[in-house]
Amino acid sequence: MIYLLEPMHDATEILSKSLYPSISDVCLTFMRLFIHIDQFKAYNSHLEAKCLIAELIKKKLNKYWSILDANESTKIASILDLTLKLLTFQLNDKKNFIFASLRNIIDQYKLIPAGDTSNSSSLIFDDK
Repeated sequence: MIYLLEPMHDATEILSKSLYPSISDVCLTFMRLFIHIDQFKAYNSHLEAKCLIAELIKKKLNKYWSILDANESTKIASILDLTLKLLTFQLNDKKNFIFASLRNIIDQYKLIPAGDTSNSSSLIFDDK
């Protein structure tokens, strides 16, 4: 059981020790935890109780991940993070969606007259 929980302890230490963890750090940490849980379940598929605990942990993590994953700004920030860039997003369709969203924001900025910043924050944070 320690094998299942050890990466969660490590993730907590890594994110809490950093003064300014980036959203990419958080996303990558979640991805690694999901992979670890899936591997744990595959290796221990004959042990129903361990698989149940792993699934409950994954369900709880998924509750928090779904909040991050649903936010377009989070995805764009992850791609713009120079340290991790596209490592966080493994699926090409997600990358393409994020690039399209980023292009849309850039196109909207092009429509704003020079010097007018009154609407700039709503372009990024409106999830319409």
